[in-house]
Amino acid sequence: MNMLSINIRGIRVARKSGWIKSLKENFEVSFFFGMQESMCVNTHMSMLDNFWGGQGFKADWVNSNGQSRGIVNMWDPKVFQKENSIISDNFLVTTGFLVDGKIKLNVVNVYAPQLNSEKKRGDFNSVRCREERKNTNFDAACAKDFNDFINEAGLKEFNMKDKLPNACLRALPRNLSDHSPLVLSLIDTNFGPKPFRWFNSWLDKEGCDDLVAKVLEDCVFSGPSDMVLLKKLKKWIKDTKVKEGEELAKLKAEREEYELLMEEREPEEDEVWVCVECRKGIEEVELLKSKDIKQKSRVKWANFGDDNTAYFHSVVNGRKARNSIPGLEVEGEEHFREKISLRLCLECEGIKSIIDMVKDGLVASFSREEIKAAVFECGSNKAPGPDGFNFLFVKRFWKFLEDDFFNILTTFHDSGFISHGCGSSFITLIPKVKNPLGVKDYRPITLIGIISTVVSKILANWLKKILGLVISETQSAFLQDQFILDGPFIVNELMDWLKNHHKKAFLFKIDFEKAYDNVNWNFLISILLQM
Repeated sequence: MNMLSINIRGIRVARKSGWIKSLKENFEVSFFFGMQESMCVNTHMSMLDNFWGGQGFKADWVNSNGQSRGIVNMWDPKVFQKENSIISDNFLVTTGFLVDGKIKLNVVNVYAPQLNSEKKRGDFNSVRCREERKNTNFDAACAKDFNDFINEAGLKEFNMKDKLPNACLRALPRNLSDHSPLVLSLIDTNFGPKPFRWFNSWLDKEGCDDLVAKVLEDCVFSGPSDMVLLKKLKKWIKDTKVKEGEELAKLKAEREEYELLMEEREPEEDEVWVCVECRKGIEEVELLKSKDIKQKSRVKWANFGDDNTAYFHSVVNGRKARNSIPGLEVEGEEHFREKISLRLCLECEGIKSIIDMVKDGLVASFSREEIKAAVFECGSNKAPGPDGFNFLFVKRFWKFLEDDFFNILTTFHDSGFISHGCGSSFITLIPKVKNPLGVKDYRPITLIGIISTVVSKILANWLKKILGLVISETQSAFLQDQFILDGPFIVNELMDWLKNHHKKAFLFKIDFEKAYDNVNWNFLISILLQM
């Protein structure tokens, strides 16, 4: 539940509605935001739609006096229920309740008079002490007037940290305003910068292949082989992000410069051409961003569909909603931990086992052919681990990364060790039902990166070759060329045979859910050792 306050300096100015909308979405301002200096003498709801991002909001406003003043308050009626409002030339008060907790709030939006003769005591640019003033000179006389006003009015400074310990107030870059927008987060969810992620659209950028090849060839690091690979990739990230940011900033600056020039006079032919080229460059960037949204959406048929960016945005938001964990009913129990410290051992007489020659093959060194086959069998958009790189990147630049992967897996085979950070993974909970409530409704999984995925893929390919030697012919599920529905078909035939021949039988059904959610590693290892 976040709030936004911004001096808009004209709600009719081009590009400001898109800027405000992006701030609202990026900082999840779902509760309330206020704008000052709207400079609009006839404000109406349809004019504010673009700022909120569609309908579904309520608003109060004070119209401007010519080209000065003007205040707007906007809020989500699902979160805040308005009770009353006080409208004046220089302030707007919206009073109401939070819908969920029935907490009463008075939101005051102020835009003080510009003339000193109309002001009572200073203005809202004043501060109370020297420590509150940053980047400008401190005016002691102005601070004294401000403190005197507070005392005479009987006002008290609200200590936000006592009532809202998780709240956070941020000043954002000015961008299209001459004042910094302010965002108040009542529940701060800032976990720092987002982890890096490789986007396939970068491969379409001019010079990407050459730049990556040059970085991978020129970089020389010492240390474990997996750390060498990670350092190479991180250096390319830094170089690419700096170059991309500079190019985009240059295009935007040139476009704004020529747009301002066109407002003053008729542009010349070469100036029009430059402006058009700048727009094309920005459109290309937006096209690449739309490809990134497709990749985030994880829709597998996206390559064959249209560029319906709104649809892919909805898919991304839907995935976030499904995977979010609003709360868990724990009931004082300890979950995801073995409750039984001692288990009985199961000795299987006559269990199928593999011969010594096959055993030696399961512990042989990794060959280059096996490593390459495992890499190219993995999905291109799969396993973007903490380093952010997926298998499409690895496949595209395999000739530069082959030696690194071979050294990594050889070291792992000899020592069973992967350097700290290179084998990192994410542990998360995946809902098993539509509306999960308790811990039992979630399945814990580990999201691993490309190095761990390659190791698992190679081991899985080895096991495929010998599974037929140790698994019973009656096993029908989770095997190649076998179907899980064979079991129900056989049971159905068996039931018909029993009924036709008037036979008695006892059928026992095993719950797969409990079996797979409560697997015990010690049990599995003991069975594997017997095989």
